[in-house]
Amino acid sequence: MPLDVGTVLGHENMGIVEEVGAGVNRVKVGDRVSVPFNISCGSCRNCDAGWSCACLRANPSGRPTAGYGYPMMGPYWGGQAE
Repeated sequence: MPLDVGTVLGHENMGIVEEVGAGVNRVKVGDRVSVPFNISCGSCRNCDAGWSCACLRANPSGRPTAGYGYPMMGPYWGGQAE
């Protein structure tokens, strides 16, 4: 896959929650978290069928695996960033 200069790679995101918004109820400040590399909305036709790797909303190109860190798979930056 071709990469643009400055593309941030990485698909194994993890960190510590620094702040949460008013609507957040599953994590709190200080929690250690990791982010799955497949990004999905959880409610489109593909997600409902168990094909979250081909989510129609997170990856409108329709190619499987809307993953962090991979070019041509959605408008997402990788996890090797601040």
